[in-house]
Amino acid sequence: MLYLKSFFRKKSTKIYLIIYSVLLTTIFSMLVLINYCNKSINDVYKTKSYILMTCKGDYFKEISKLNVVKEVERIIIFEENEKDTTFKNQSYSIISKDTTVNYDNGENYNEIVCWEDYGMSSINSATKIIIKPDKNNDLKLKDNEIVLSTEGVKNKKQETKDNLKGKNIIFKYNENDIEFTIKDYYDSNDLEMMISENKFNELNLKNNIYSYKIYVDDYLNTSEIKEKLKIASNYNDINIGTRINFDGNENADKVTNSIEFRSVFEMITFFSICGFIIIFIIVTGNILSDEKKNSKIERVLGYNKKQLKLHVVVKLISLMITALLISLIISFILRLIIS
Repeated sequence: MLYLKSFFRKKSTKIYLIIYSVLLTTIFSMLVLINYCNKSINDVYKTKSYILMTCKGDYFKEISKLNVVKEVERIIIFEENEKDTTFKNQSYSIISKDTTVNYDNGENYNEIVCWEDYGMSSINSATKIIIKPDKNNDLKLKDNEIVLSTEGVKNKKQETKDNLKGKNIIFKYNENDIEFTIKDYYDSNDLEMMISENKFNELNLKNNIYSYKIYVDDYLNTSEIKEKLKIASNYNDINIGTRINFDGNENADKVTNSIEFRSVFEMITFFSICGFIIIFIIVTGNILSDEKKNSKIERVLGYNKKQLKLHVVVKLISLMITALLISLIISFILRLIIS
């Protein structure tokens, strides 16, 4: 071990150790910060986001068993109906200068309730509304009654909310009209509605398309999750979409900032790895060159060629392990600080 002590006492070795430690600490610290940014983004996504899946056949058990799935709920999907007069369609224009939204419904937005307040739509498709069952009969719903989540009307006037109670609303389901009476509202952070479990089961049995609301822990890895869902449902006429929702501008800003910081950290990591590779080649070359000069002395002391080669390998590995341990300790402390 004397040859190791003399190796680490050298000024050049100390310089190499510092350079290695700085580069490795930078790489590991950036990975910690990237992971922190991903966690921050994911934490925002998990508050209101989910995967919406429809397929032919009931694969509830298969989906529930997937380790990537945190929770799965049975739902059915209603669509907006042009015959309905209770809900309206959004009609608006956006002034790009200050991103002001002008609603052209002839009424103030907070005085009307639109289909889009409770669902997602595109240019070529009707707004789709998520319908859940009142499993525990907490709301004591009759089969012709429906309750709306408070999330959809959170920005509406109280008078608008009150006026909606008791009114009938017509949906489309399986290309048929279906009508319910709005009983009340219930607390929920999601855009959805709820009907009695009895009515839910009745409608679900008539449909050969099954729908699920799926919650996961990692919304940054939805591609892999979707592939696992496809396999679990045997690719049986499956449709999967991810709904990423933010709870206010503050969380949206948090996600934007995290994405920007993550990009910077990824760039630093890339250049640090490139720098480490270059430095590693240079330092290894310098150490090998120095060892050639010292080999004559060590040969005089009785070491053979095999032992000399082993000493060089041990020195290189010891230098790397020492730098690695230093960088791991520092990055671990950083992780404790930010977690």
